Amino acid sequence: MSEGLFLQSVLDVAKEFPDVIVDHNLLDSFMFKVIQHPAEYDVILAPNTWGNLISNAIAPMVGGLGMVYGINVGENLVVAEPIHGTPAHLEGKGNANPAATIRSAAALLQYLLPKQNFLSHIDHSILEVLTEGLDKVTPDIGGTATTEVMGDAILRHFRTHLQA
Repeated sequence: MSEGLFLQSVLDVAKEFPDVIVDHNLLDSFMFKVIQHPAEYDVILAPNTWGNLISNAIAPMVGGLGMVYGINVGENLVVAEPIHGTPAHLEGKGNANPAATIRSAAALLQYLLPKQNFLSHIDHSILEVLTEGLDKVTPDIGGTATTEVMGDAILRHFRTHLQA
């Protein structure tokens, strides 16, 4: 029932935006399409369970769960969070990738202050850190850095972007 309601709600709202392409797929065929041609998708709408499966399956395309955040926008509430949840296996080790958490915070700031380009600055900062070397990125993406080292590197680049 809830998936039918979700689909009907999406199709109803889509009528208000005729320039937006809405394509409904079954999960298995969608997963095949998005993995083969990810650039064809700008936004993916899905109910919670399917959204979790989709995000976990395609996160490796962009560096893994430590790089990806999700945002939920309602009429009176906005929630942004890393999609990885709480990586208990990393607790106390100091080497969790901070990118998704930082991007989540930037997404909230971007929502609240859309003219400031916080998310764009953070994304560019993360890309710059990724090119600095393995000593600046955490083990989940092939590096040797701690959470603090990677976070500090992102912050350093972010400050540069803000000053430009």
